[in-house]
Amino acid sequence: MSVDERLANIARALGNPNRVKILWLLIQCEHSVDALTSKTDISFANVSQHLQTMKANGLVNSRRAQNRVIYRISDQSVIDMLVATHNVARVHSPDVNQKVYTDYEGNSIHTVHPQEAWEWLRTDEAVIIDARPLEEYDAGHIPGALWLPEETASPEEVDRLQLQEPLIVYGRHAFCTLPDKVIVMLREKGWNPYRLEGGIPEWLYGGWPVA
Repeated sequence: MSVDERLANIARALGNPNRVKILWLLIQCEHSVDALTSKTDISFANVSQHLQTMKANGLVNSRRAQNRVIYRISDQSVIDMLVATHNVARVHSPDVNQKVYTDYEGNSIHTVHPQEAWEWLRTDEAVIIDARPLEEYDAGHIPGALWLPEETASPEEVDRLQLQEPLIVYGRHAFCTLPDKVIVMLREKGWNPYRLEGGIPEWLYGGWPVA
């Protein structure tokens, strides 16, 4: 097989929206097929098939844990490829780019680029909140991030956090809607939060540290 054919095979392995959805999740942390099925609208059989296709092309690896097979992203190069692809989509597809700057209802939202966010965080000028599920937060989060998951966020939880502005909320990636509910709640409490233009994949792509 020629190099060009190999590259085409890798591109085809990525060329399915459900595989992209699975890759975003695997970048957050390891998942079994059951876990991926529960977090997506994809059937167990199709998740398994997509994983096999991606594994055959080097995008994911697996390990066995008792009677389950656990999948993970193969390495940083896969993250770089996915983020680079999404950057191309943002440049050439205005509708894709617009989603970075709007919430799940299509309303405009304040955002901050990871580079600027990192400058704020490294000088203790900002507080950052992770809106992802606990297993994803535990697997790797932006240093100093407070955990306030979208599914259990409440005004009482907000009151228990030590907050200051600038205040930044992030989810799984640039198009993730998990931060939006948290942002709405923070606004109701009088805060003016930003949504990070990215999540862990974009953060790793930029070379910034993960705790």
